[in-house]
Amino acid sequence: MIPNLAFYLLIVGLPAFAWWYWQSNVDNPSYFVSEQVDTSLEGKEIMILGPDISGYQHAKLGGPFLNFELSKLYLDQDRDIPEKAKLYQMLQHQQPKIILDQEGLFQSILNNFPELSRHYQPIGNRKFILK
Repeated sequence: MIPNLAFYLLIVGLPAFAWWYWQSNVDNPSYFVSEQVDTSLEGKEIMILGPDISGYQHAKLGGPFLNFELSKLYLDQDRDIPEKAKLYQMLQHQQPKIILDQEGLFQSILNNFPELSRHYQPIGNRKFILK
């Protein structure tokens, strides 16, 4: 009797409690991806430098950076010549068609690598496309 009750409590009670806890305590919108769809990005290879990664829902990952918090740590550090060469090679190898620069990091990358600025042109507010 007790093993059967414990089994059903585990199978039904635990998921029910988890659902109730999630509904009552988790309301932070930063946990969720925005449902806005940008049709201009659909099916294209993009790289997003910022916390809102909703553009990847209908597009392909085109650059070396997915997790912005980790990428920001990597991009903000001072680099010597071999590290600069590695960053340049990563961006040159993958060449995303569209870069959404929510935090303004890509403009500083273009300032450090004039050769990359020949390949990308700014369009609008913090958006770059491959020429």
